[in-house]
Amino acid sequence: MNTTKRTRRYSIRDAKNAYDIAKNEDEKNAARSAYKAVWDELKELGKEACRLFNEYEVSRDSGNDYLDISEVVWDNEAAKLIEAMRQNGIERFTFSSGWSHAVETAWLFKEAGCTLEGLVEINSRYTGWNSDEHEKAHGYLFRVKG
Repeated sequence: MNTTKRTRRYSIRDAKNAYDIAKNEDEKNAARSAYKAVWDELKELGKEACRLFNEYEVSRDSGNDYLDISEVVWDNEAAKLIEAMRQNGIERFTFSSGWSHAVETAWLFKEAGCTLEGLVEINSRYTGWNSDEHEKAHGYLFRVKG
């Protein structure tokens, strides 16, 4: 990821942490304002960048090495998501969507210039009942060609 995105990631995390440890309403409001400011900046990069960031946060919090796209990707979104990945320096990602059209979406990623490197096991966004351990999921590992 590029440096700008790295800085943004820590800013959002810092704002969330500041809110969690806030001792009064003024500190909570300051954390909310910081969070909103970072999101407003992110929104300027476009819908695809926002989606990638949301998926990245879930991937990171689940303990995965790569960005994981786990939700449905509509046909008209696939190439735009790949272009947003290129613009943000993302070289690899996993695709673990269980939607019925997932194989067709994987093909669209290939058509957009990605190489399928294989199948991988990742941590899903879900934890087991009465556990902090993430359930395992399976997905395609793609390399994004520049």
